[in-house]
Amino acid sequence: MLAPGSIQITLCLLVTYHSTEVVAASMCPAGYFCDGNSQGPCPAGHYCPEGSTNPLPCPHGTYRQEVKGQSMIDCNICPPGMYCDATGLAAPTGACDAGYYCQEGTSSPHPDSQGPCPAGHYCPTGSTNPSPCPLGTYRQEVKGQSMTDCTMCLPGMYCAGEGLAAPTGDCDAGYYCYSGSSSPQPDGSDVTGGLCPAGYYCPMGSATPIACTVGTYASLTGQSSCLVCPAGHFCPLQGATVPMQCPAGYYSDITGQTTCILCPVGHYCLAGSTSPTQCPSTFSCALTGLVSPKR
Repeated sequence: MLAPGSIQITLCLLVTYHSTEVVAASMCPAGYFCDGNSQGPCPAGHYCPEGSTNPLPCPHGTYRQEVKGQSMIDCNICPPGMYCDATGLAAPTGACDAGYYCQEGTSSPHPDSQGPCPAGHYCPTGSTNPSPCPLGTYRQEVKGQSMTDCTMCLPGMYCAGEGLAAPTGDCDAGYYCYSGSSSPQPDGSDVTGGLCPAGYYCPMGSATPIACTVGTYASLTGQSSCLVCPAGHFCPLQGATVPMQCPAGYYSDITGQTTCILCPVGHYCLAGSTSPTQCPSTFSCALTGLVSPKR
């Protein structure tokens, strides 16, 4: 009860308030997320800028192992040879498939953007780059998975470089190239070929030396063809290195012969004769195969 004449003064208190959730979110530091009155560290595979109410997942092609990520730059690029095919990953999904290669930031085990392992190469599981097929081999197809998918260079051809999709070319004339040769002129120091031996010939693209046929010979190495046996000689065997001279009492008047002809009556034949020699009138040559005239 107030005394007469007194004045009643009423104070109105101005009350202001904010939503608890809004206050909590605005105060949530980077690296954390705040949901209502609760606060927690941003989980692995995610990042939380300042004021986050929910963690944001790291995008495809990235991952994050640690907690408390603050921005997208805290997400790690997927390493070469691996792939990250989902969002919010705490670790790479796995290794790149065999037959493919994965550079950094890949989101598929068999990426189309980089393509499959190219021709002339092979890519084992987890490859960061294609591996070239070695010297003496090639590969025409894509998606090679191991070195065994590289093909040995074909006989008669050579593969001079690494990473070839086809043989380089034919073996040089005068040489032979076995399977796996890396030179058009193998020196014979390994099992891939060598210089054509005497008694043989090697045309361009030879896989093995070819023996000279009867009636021909090759006295030198490195020949691409054989020589015809000359007149006065005979070549009865394959692979001859020198022509054989017709013995005395025989002759050979044409080239390429495998036998010599017996000297006829009325003539005599010295060794290596290309034709019979007429017997002088003062001598007798009544027999065949004479090596000299008789008195």
